[in-house]
Amino acid sequence: MSTLQPSSDEPSTAAVAPRDAELAAQLDTAMAELSAATGRLLTSVRKLTEDAVAAPSRLPRWSRGHVLTHIARNADGLGNLLIGLRDGVDLPMYPSAAARDQAIEDGAGRPVAEHLADLEASAARFAQTVASVPISLFDEIVAVGPARIPTPAHQLPFFRIREVQIHHVDLGVGFAPDDWPKAFAVRTLDQLTPFFRNQRTMPVQRLVDLALDRAWVVADDGPELSGSAADLASWLIGRSTGPELAVSDGSPVPTAPDWV
Repeated sequence: MSTLQPSSDEPSTAAVAPRDAELAAQLDTAMAELSAATGRLLTSVRKLTEDAVAAPSRLPRWSRGHVLTHIARNADGLGNLLIGLRDGVDLPMYPSAAARDQAIEDGAGRPVAEHLADLEASAARFAQTVASVPISLFDEIVAVGPARIPTPAHQLPFFRIREVQIHHVDLGVGFAPDDWPKAFAVRTLDQLTPFFRNQRTMPVQRLVDLALDRAWVVADDGPELSGSAADLASWLIGRSTGPELAVSDGSPVPTAPDWV
């Protein structure tokens, strides 16, 4: 049974519209994937010492505590978009970019137990909020991030998965892009390569996973960059210099342009 139910004013015997059924199945799949990714993250956090939480992450100027706080606040931010959608109000992810940054700074220095409790509670709140939104609303558009990018609401659980998976790597605790499920790596390339093609000047034309027989076009010309989907996605978002990748013309693997 779907965890996402029709709104309470609908008769329980009413036929489910085909699109609603499609959305419910998609969201149930996403939330199951998110639960698994969150579980792996929480397992890593439980192993951290107080010194390890305070130590630098793989992100410049951020400790592991900064990364963990960001992950928790992202869950609440995405939840805010869904609450606004459900309640018919314009509720942004964060009050402002400055407020977002301050919340991360304020929470970074907490003990491990507080980080863990915050991650667990924010994950539960996000799941509960998803379940509270009528299925028919998930095709509506919400404004994501400080740039308020128009996005279908049904994409928000997948955005949340991306945050958890990528920032788990950023913690530098032994979880690597090779640990990403293959479907996640492929979906990340599907999601992000249009942005890089339209908004960035790319040093290669195509990203190619020969094993999957998949390619993503990111420029009008240039050589191909080949490797696994996970390694390509990691390179694209600046989490790797691409030592496992190969350029078709034999040149060194270039640096990807900034993602955000």
